[in-house]
Amino acid sequence: MSDSVLGALAAALGIIDVYHDIRGRAHPTDDHCRRRIAAALGYPAWTEAAAASSLARLTAARWRRLTPAIQVVGRGCRPEVALRVPAAATGRVAWRLVAEDGTETAGEVPLDTLAVRAAAELDGRSMLARARALPATALPDGYHRLTVEVSGPDASASGSVGETVLAVTPPAARDLGDALGGRRRAWGVAAQLYGVRDAAAWGFGDFGTLARLGALVGRRGGDVVGINPVHALFPGDPGRFSPYAPSHRAFLDSRYIDVTRVPEFAETPAARDLVASDRHRAALAAAQAAALIDHAAVWALKRPVLEALFDAFRRRERVHPSARGGAFADFCAARGDGLRRMAVFDALVEARTEADPYDADWRRWPAGLRDPDGPEVAAFAADNTERVAFFQYLQWLADQQLADAAAATRAAGARLGLYGDLAVGTEPGGAEAWANQAAVATGLSLGAPPDPLGPEGQDWGLAPFAPIGLAEAGYAPFLAMLRAVMRHTGVVRIDHVMGLRQMFVYPRPETGPPEGADRPGRVGAYLRAPFEDLLGLVALESARSGAVVVGEDLGTVPDGFRPAVAAAGLRSYRVLVFEREADGRHRPPAAWPAQALATSTTHDLPTLAGWWRGRDLDWRRRLGQIADDAALVEAAAGRRADRAALVAAVRAAGLLAPAPAGTGIDPVVDAADLPETVLVAVWHFLAATPCDLAILPLEDIVGAVEQPNLPGTIDQHPNWRRRLAPPLDALAEDDRLATLARTMHAAGRTDA
Repeated sequence: MSDSVLGALAAALGIIDVYHDIRGRAHPTDDHCRRRIAAALGYPAWTEAAAASSLARLTAARWRRLTPAIQVVGRGCRPEVALRVPAAATGRVAWRLVAEDGTETAGEVPLDTLAVRAAAELDGRSMLARARALPATALPDGYHRLTVEVSGPDASASGSVGETVLAVTPPAARDLGDALGGRRRAWGVAAQLYGVRDAAAWGFGDFGTLARLGALVGRRGGDVVGINPVHALFPGDPGRFSPYAPSHRAFLDSRYIDVTRVPEFAETPAARDLVASDRHRAALAAAQAAALIDHAAVWALKRPVLEALFDAFRRRERVHPSARGGAFADFCAARGDGLRRMAVFDALVEARTEADPYDADWRRWPAGLRDPDGPEVAAFAADNTERVAFFQYLQWLADQQLADAAAATRAAGARLGLYGDLAVGTEPGGAEAWANQAAVATGLSLGAPPDPLGPEGQDWGLAPFAPIGLAEAGYAPFLAMLRAVMRHTGVVRIDHVMGLRQMFVYPRPETGPPEGADRPGRVGAYLRAPFEDLLGLVALESARSGAVVVGEDLGTVPDGFRPAVAAAGLRSYRVLVFEREADGRHRPPAAWPAQALATSTTHDLPTLAGWWRGRDLDWRRRLGQIADDAALVEAAAGRRADRAALVAAVRAAGLLAPAPAGTGIDPVVDAADLPETVLVAVWHFLAATPCDLAILPLEDIVGAVEQPNLPGTIDQHPNWRRRLAPPLDALAEDDRLATLARTMHAAGRTDA
């Protein structure tokens, strides 16, 4: 195959031809990989003719559109009238700009006064990309609508009127100092919300739990409470419960609804009777007592009660319309078609899994149901209006309760409120992919190239956005996702923030070559994203919502990436175990960056107590990732050296007493369990860094040994099912939490 054809197609699709791993070694992208990724994006390239046809189709699609769906420009830049027209076109261009505040400006210019930026051939006609800067105008940050009309003979290949959203973005995201009212540093606590043990919740930490935890942290002087992603999962398939494998990132997981806090609960005898029944009481007691969370059992407890509450709500509103009913209608109207599609999808999944529990993936549905805008889906929605409304009702309740939790956290003194987490991708069989099929690349799986954390590379099984389809959609799915996670939060963490610039992707098996063709093993490459546009939109949405943004930048980070996102106001994400010099020594506190979040560990890493004990090594041996007992002994010796390095770092910082002189034995390093003195010293160490945010996981505060998630496992480890040992009410009296608060106060991270 001519490299010029395949190479041109790959370049047009954003497939990067070479990448450098964490050690700087170059890895060229071979032709087989490029073909498979191109096919996964909908542009087959198995033969030269197929590649040429795909390239022609891609080029034609771009040139048939008179104006782009969206133009992202920085504040102070002059936006352009940009359009693609036949080279022979003559006449005039009329433009009309409606600013977000309703202000209008308009003008008209001869077409031939627009500068030529590019040329192409389309259907035998010569085409030109023309552009002209609009008259100088101080457009405010925001989203403005530009309409262009071309008049005259042979005006356009796709009609004479085009519409573009002009997104004017600020230079940087929300400033932490502004969010804190002038103070420059803050601290907080992070929790796996589902795992917080709460006597008032139904076997699963919920939004009521979050309100109580937020109030507790706020009263202790903390400024923020972080939680795992609470994106919508699968009500019809509660066995899928990873918070990082969501059905839809623009909506919420209804399992987090605190049923007893729903206003209808006090007014619905049927719901209260359900809760008072012996069957419910027994199931609730079992859920509360379980060592591990049974997600399906929790949903089985909540679902019938929520259905009773919805039935009562609908009956009341039909007879006596109320302000609450009006608020529900307003919510549905404001969330619009996105909410409707989400609710229809959940109703479809529910209906199909009732007949077949394994029929939750829309990609295996009949063709008519795979089209969210098709007549079969419309007919289903019309026949199931109450069920669709039920799922909309769940989203409304979840949104209200998350807002209440944020308000309770801030009211207790936590200036930043909640710290939300945005998953890097979406389940390919979920609602987000179904509703946005052109913008989500379900044929690709996000992951990471080989690195020290994953020598074989990592395949996360999540679908990324398709860069071309996302741009053609005016970035609407991306914006919906950002707005949802920033809606009730003061800080947002973007998981694997490098995806704003490039995503490492593996083609899924179904995108393999035709039968009979060569089928090499798994291959992957980086796919380029529209970095400047996406980063600008993150800054704009951050400024509008008031949410400070943290970019999780662990792993392989491309050259120049960290300075670029720092300039845009995003914070880096720094983890104790990774902050080391080339010789293995821990960086002293003063060497950590200021514009960053400092933490002791993450959900994918061992807890401090587990790391100290080598619990992760035990798991790796059990799973065969450590080959034999001799290798385990070697790994344990390496861990002792790591413990010694950590202890040396906190001693060098003057935070821990020196080792006994002359004995050759260090009882601190050789302690079987993490000494309390070392734990507190680590808190002082993190508090002393110039990082403007310090967040400590609850697991480390309470001394948990097991980590929430063990990457690379599904059923072999109880991921996302761990429960904290101390209940929430005991945390209020916990000496460690009080010690942490005093530590942060002494470091100047709080006014309390």
